[in-house]
Amino acid sequence: MKKISELLSWGNSELKESTNESFISSQILLCHVLKINRTKLYTNSDQKISLLDEKIYQQLIEKRKIGYPVAYLIGSRKFWTLDLMVNSSTLIPRPETEHLIETVINIDLPDKSDVLDLGTGCGAIAIALASEKPNWEITASDFSISALKIAKKNIKKYSFNNIHIHQSNWFNQINKKFDLIISNPPYIAENDPHLKQGDLNFEPKEALCSGKNGYEAIEIIILNSPQHLKPNGWLFFEHGHNQEIHSAKMLEKRGFRNIRNTCDISGIQRIIGGQYTSNR
Repeated sequence: MKKISELLSWGNSELKESTNESFISSQILLCHVLKINRTKLYTNSDQKISLLDEKIYQQLIEKRKIGYPVAYLIGSRKFWTLDLMVNSSTLIPRPETEHLIETVINIDLPDKSDVLDLGTGCGAIAIALASEKPNWEITASDFSISALKIAKKNIKKYSFNNIHIHQSNWFNQINKKFDLIISNPPYIAENDPHLKQGDLNFEPKEALCSGKNGYEAIEIIILNSPQHLKPNGWLFFEHGHNQEIHSAKMLEKRGFRNIRNTCDISGIQRIIGGQYTSNR
């Protein structure tokens, strides 16, 4: 039987040629198998591992070598202050989307707001908002039944009673008005070469791709949001790195005002939103 230090060294070596995060990946995967935190990997580095755990770890490393996302391998991803269940039917939550949360919790909204999270996936946005705004009533919608099953499990894990799951293809089954509509929609062009790289190659394409130019979902959201917003309601969504100008123009054309842009951790404009001030 091998020691923890020996397995960790082997895993790192195996992943070096396939990922620039080989050391972190090998640590996370071994922690997952052994059900311990990273500190214990080193304080217990001489501990010997069972043959079964060694085999499971080797299998995970082999999957990671071909690019399979760590989040799918361990079945979870940290987002905001949460540890959320994910699988191959859901998009993997990313740090950029945390800026979407930061933006909307700081806008001037009623204390008891009605909020719609379009394309909720694993429920990351809805649950993060519920954790910060317990008086908000949040509708978390998605077209994917498989994704909604994961969202339900995440909501149950954190015992939020102010999140309501709703299956809908965008607004097709939405019949009420909201103070805020929020979304991290698909915004990548269907022929974008990045779709074959890294985690994107394994994530559900319907959660990533949006027509030939990447604007299909964004256009649907902007066009249909006004009839689902209360007076002076807000719409905020995440977009691609080169989509801020066109998104702003579409918002203005549809009657949104007070357009706001926010950059992600890399300084790239990633979040945009506006307030619908008329009912035309």
